[in-house]
Amino acid sequence: MGAAQFKDLRRRVLMESAELSHVSPDGTPALLCDLPKLHAACAALRAEVGNKRLDLVVRRRIQGMLGLLNLYLDEGLELCWREASLVVSKTQGHGDTHARRIREWTLQFLQSEALPLHRLSQARWTVLRDEDVASEIKMAMVEKAKKGFVRAEDLVDLVASPEMQKMFSEKGICKASISKTTATRWLKNLDWRYQSARNGMYIDGHEREDVVAYRHAFVERWKTYGMRFHQWDDDGHELPRPNGFPVPDGLPFRLVLITHDESTFFQNDHRKIAWAQTTSRPTPQPKGDGQSIMISDFLTSEWGRLCDGNESVHCHLFPFLVLTCFQGGSDYLQGWQESRWIFRR
Repeated sequence: MGAAQFKDLRRRVLMESAELSHVSPDGTPALLCDLPKLHAACAALRAEVGNKRLDLVVRRRIQGMLGLLNLYLDEGLELCWREASLVVSKTQGHGDTHARRIREWTLQFLQSEALPLHRLSQARWTVLRDEDVASEIKMAMVEKAKKGFVRAEDLVDLVASPEMQKMFSEKGICKASISKTTATRWLKNLDWRYQSARNGMYIDGHEREDVVAYRHAFVERWKTYGMRFHQWDDDGHELPRPNGFPVPDGLPFRLVLITHDESTFFQNDHRKIAWAQTTSRPTPQPKGDGQSIMISDFLTSEWGRLCDGNESVHCHLFPFLVLTCFQGGSDYLQGWQESRWIFRR
């Protein structure tokens, strides 16, 4: 047996022992024995290494494929297919997994001349690429926004609904449900933004003539009351008591200001931040906070809480009972009457 025949036999034995059968069972050993085709692949890869239109990731993969073919074709090294790929992988700072990928990329190039492209930094396909699905989701979310605030959970429920699952099934889309994070990303892709609710034009008038007249009358009346209050400065120091002057109708000269320690619930005090389309128009909103429910205690600047011994007037914070109290009115008026009796005593 001559030296050339021995080398050819040795190459065939090395290929069979390199577990190539499970890497590519459709004729890979025969493919690696085609030396002219291997040399032609080397020449093609050398041309692609310098191709500036390819990014660095692809060119580095091509360098690994070219290194594998060069080591495998070098008769002086006598490396099998797997050993050559491991050497290239180690030189690139990787291990067995990367070596297997280099072998797969190279075999693919030998069979179809396909370069090892990637999808890094590229947008992936999503369900929203389907115009019918995207339009259906938009319409459903717009209807939801008309009835109240839109949450990411609403989109999660919409995807899991039977109607949407039926549409997915007709289009061959397998998407039983999505997470809240995915719903948030979908809403952003559909031009919805999580933001404060924008007010449209106000529907309540605050500059009506009767309102303005009432405010002016109140301020003037309060100025006359202010001269009869016993006052303190911001540091808590007592200011000089007011001197007497004639008071209409013979009422007591001195006035004691009674204030409320209160908790107030407003009709329009609701959520202001929600998902909304960037192209949506603001809807008319009532001006101000609307009607309110107040739970109060009575305070004075001189005596603290308005009380007589252990007797005082205040309401505990029970929203349902307080609502009933304000609707009936009797308990509320009784509290004010009790405060008047305590103050007189």
